[in-house]
Amino acid sequence: FVKSPLLTTAFQIASRLFLVWGVVDIFPEVQSHWAFTTMTIAWSITECVRYSYYAFNLVGFQLYTLLCESILVYESLPYSKQLSVTYYWLQIVILFVYVPGFYTLYTYMIKQRKRYLGKGKDKAQKTD
Repeated sequence: FVKSPLLTTAFQIASRLFLVWGVVDIFPEVQSHWAFTTMTIAWSITECVRYSYYAFNLVGFQLYTLLCESILVYESLPYSKQLSVTYYWLQIVILFVYVPGFYTLYTYMIKQRKRYLGKGKDKAQKTD
């Protein structure tokens, strides 16, 4: 479970339900407004980030991101070869360096996060 205030979560859910069922469903004319598109994109990005974060925490490693990014680079190889042979080979080298490089950057980020968040917990405990 995620530690978040119940009231904040309730407001967020109520707000989304109101906008979807109380505004957009009742008044479909507003679907053509730029604000509807912006709202939908913002919600989509938020949910993608949120559930990716949950999944990564369950797995304990951001393997999914690594896999998707590697596949994307691999899929672009035929196009990069048409653009430039040098760029094509650069992408191949990057693919081989990507896994150990990703591990190094990810573990560094975790250490930094623990260092930063750990200080906040220590300060909170000292003031109690």
